[in-house]
Amino acid sequence: RDPSKRRRIPLLFEELAQGCQFTEEARSLPSSSSVSHDVLEEVVMSKDDRKGLTLPQSLCDSLGKSGGNLKENMRLGRWGEERVYHHLQRELRSSAAQVTWMNEETERGKPYDILVKSASGERYVEVKTTSVADSTLIPLTRNELLFAVACARKEKSYDIYFVQLESVPGIPAKIFSMKDPLFAIGDGIDLMLSVPQLGGRQTKR
Repeated sequence: RDPSKRRRIPLLFEELAQGCQFTEEARSLPSSSSVSHDVLEEVVMSKDDRKGLTLPQSLCDSLGKSGGNLKENMRLGRWGEERVYHHLQRELRSSAAQVTWMNEETERGKPYDILVKSASGERYVEVKTTSVADSTLIPLTRNELLFAVACARKEKSYDIYFVQLESVPGIPAKIFSMKDPLFAIGDGIDLMLSVPQLGGRQTKR
């Protein structure tokens, strides 16, 4: 990556992140030509490993409900986190890396879901779980954005894994990874402001 861009990104977002919520738009996940292959990559898995990506019927039913609810969304998110956790464990089992699922016992509210410690340093992984029928707007919270900026400053890795669900029973989900999302801006990734309502309030000038 361009070293000058690495220096500019944290400065660009540090003040904007204060009090704002951003979303990432990965256009037409996963096959759009606007997303370069080195930005968003599908995780290659064996046939046996992909069997573990089939969504249970109870969670398929949750996908069928319009918008779901907070509890159901948390269940889906947790299922996605667990899939990525097991994938990283398998991927790194030949190394001395330690993979920790931060929310395994309870939601800890951290700006990342999985921590990987190895001889080369720490790697932070955030997991986003979404239905293929949903918009490709993926929420990135203020804390997640600030943490991504902090990682960029310290040249630490902050990766996002997308678990793309299928609402049809028996069809496995797909997992995609994006390395250091701040550096993908303008290469098929846009950051967008999320506002509660437009046109509902008039401002006097």
